[in-house]
Amino acid sequence: MGLDRASTLLYAGEDVEERFELERATVLLTSHRLIALVPGAGEVRSVDRARVARVGERAGGDRGRLLRALAAGVVAVCVLWFAATAGFRALVPSPIDGEGPSVGIDDALGTVEALATLVDALALFLGLLAAAAALAFVLQYRRSRRRRLVLYVHGGEEVTIPISRSDPSIRSTLEATVGPGASTSGSKPSAR
Repeated sequence: MGLDRASTLLYAGEDVEERFELERATVLLTSHRLIALVPGAGEVRSVDRARVARVGERAGGDRGRLLRALAAGVVAVCVLWFAATAGFRALVPSPIDGEGPSVGIDDALGTVEALATLVDALALFLGLLAAAAALAFVLQYRRSRRRRLVLYVHGGEEVTIPISRSDPSIRSTLEATVGPGASTSGSKPSAR
């Protein structure tokens, strides 16, 4: 963000005390406010320094992916358990030896047994496929996790600022300079 754009956001008599260029955001600490600019989202959030209750950090991801991973994992466990312990082949009766003519019955049971074996192999394949899908959803969830700096505001909505591991640690600076106990260099200025 250019300095010209930042100066249009300032009140009359308000000065920028510190500027943090983060990977995914720019944070301006002014004499009266904290202004967070998130270029990708096109979002500009500002809060008076005295209204910040506390500064925290949170990591979160897409919970939908985590729920899909859980569902795929449950399906995988159930299908693989069934394929390993019972299977469809166990449901096919075996011909009884020595009981009358069984020419057509043996052929029919052989066909049914072959189909049951094929269905067991398909169940094993689907169980492994569900396990792979669960793993893929877990990895997608892991990649979607983002660290965020959170400013908890008295009487207002919290302000979240995306940060990454490569960003400098601004949390301690903000904790010392914003909030009810922090000193500000003036009263609330008039808007420009």
